[in-house]
Amino acid sequence: MVGGWLKTDNITGPGGVRIAVHWKGPGNTWIGETKFMDYLKGTNVWTFVQGKVTPLSGATVCTLLCMMADCDGTVWFDDIFFRQE
Repeated sequence: MVGGWLKTDNITGPGGVRIAVHWKGPGNTWIGETKFMDYLKGTNVWTFVQGKVTPLSGATVCTLLCMMADCDGTVWFDDIFFRQE
């Protein structure tokens, strides 16, 4: 399970903000991403997001990213978590 709180102010552009889960394998090779949420845009009060993620085959490393991609504005992240259920 992964999740946390996000607050946004005037996020504009083709991208947006989100929490991303990236997986790598032996030798730090890229395997892929598990998407559990869509980009947030615009202005949002504190919003809780969470989702289940399953490691991709061959994954040895997981990276959580508090991501702001291809957009303008301000974002706050709080209480981000990643835990086994």
